[in-house]
Amino acid sequence: MKGFLIPIIGSILILGLLSFDQNAFAHDQTFSVNCDGGACPDSYSINGVEDPNLFLERGSTYTFNVLAPNHPFAIHQTSGDISEADRYNDGVSGQGNQVGAVTFIVPNDAPDTLYYVCELHPWMTGTLNIIDSDLSQVELTVKSELLDGTPITQKYTDLFQNGIRLGDGFTPAIYLLNSGETYRVKAHNFENYEFAFWKDTDSTDRRRDIAIDSDRMIVAVYRDTSLPPPTVTIHSTLGFGFTEIFGYYAVLSQGGIFQDANFTPASFSVNPGETYNAGVQNYGDFKFVKWMDTNSPIPDRDFSIVVDTDYYAQYRDINDPAPPGKNKITVRTQNSSGEEISGYWTTLSQDGGILQVAFSPESFIVNNGETYEVFVSEFGGVTFGGWSDGNTDNPRSFLVTSDITATAILVPLAP
Repeated sequence: MKGFLIPIIGSILILGLLSFDQNAFAHDQTFSVNCDGGACPDSYSINGVEDPNLFLERGSTYTFNVLAPNHPFAIHQTSGDISEADRYNDGVSGQGNQVGAVTFIVPNDAPDTLYYVCELHPWMTGTLNIIDSDLSQVELTVKSELLDGTPITQKYTDLFQNGIRLGDGFTPAIYLLNSGETYRVKAHNFENYEFAFWKDTDSTDRRRDIAIDSDRMIVAVYRDTSLPPPTVTIHSTLGFGFTEIFGYYAVLSQGGIFQDANFTPASFSVNPGETYNAGVQNYGDFKFVKWMDTNSPIPDRDFSIVVDTDYYAQYRDINDPAPPGKNKITVRTQNSSGEEISGYWTTLSQDGGILQVAFSPESFIVNNGETYEVFVSEFGGVTFGGWSDGNTDNPRSFLVTSDITATAILVPLAP
């Protein structure tokens, strides 16, 4: 079906409307021009539309990427005249290319009507309507991509204003809008491509309102439901290298609800783009230190993935000596009878920032000559009663010059 002319819906020029028998373009644009299969030699296909009539702005640049062997593409002054003498050459380069670019920088004095035409087949033609640039109008470009960032096209979008549907287009859809006004864009699912979120806002609502005052691009992110879900694998390593150790308990949850658990290396299938939490636990004398990729000392981490991903939890043996230039701060907990008790949340901080967290007893590796703060939390009917050496600060500061052992006394709460 041939492209038709009427591109104006209300006061909006809709660009790239492949679902209508119309097509209009303004501002700088690049077009794909070809003869595709059965349509040749009856018409050019421009951005998927047969011989569309186009709107071009004076002062803008247009590139026609031509892939049409035996069909020389040129811009002419007169409808039906395919002679080279009729060519309109002002601002045009690449006239007559069959494979290659024809570039048109539209002069400010260009006539209101020009034509593109095949110089061997005069019926392969369309009208170029030349209009003045309107600086009060801006472009909204809607693109689409997969969760892993791979660009995809031909995803359907709608444009609305004040509840009225103005038009539609397939990505990459370009809408020419009035500056300073608010519009609503809606992205649609198609077959196995399911809308996930808007890239710039993370909103999962397919509809979004946009107040626009300058050219802008937004990206709708889709998940391909035909692909297998991504897998997160939790590994455990020992010491300051990547020596992998095995058999440490890892838990997967989502929204505070338990999903699965396994021993490292633990692999879990998750839904792409959704947020989960992975947590690891200590075992015996082997204590969690940090996540290798973030240096976070918190054993639980939130994550969202779209491709297979590996996370490494670093452990250490609390019985190992500290490396050169470092010392240990060992924190133990006792009850009021002097009996050692365990499992109390302990925090190591420096300059107000948390460095590590663990359950007592715990030995933290620290830098010699620096000051650290240790805090022991109360839990289960007991309260902090001081340190075994008589100090009552909690948190307590330590200037490290050698290995330190500090024992917190936890006493029953008063009835």
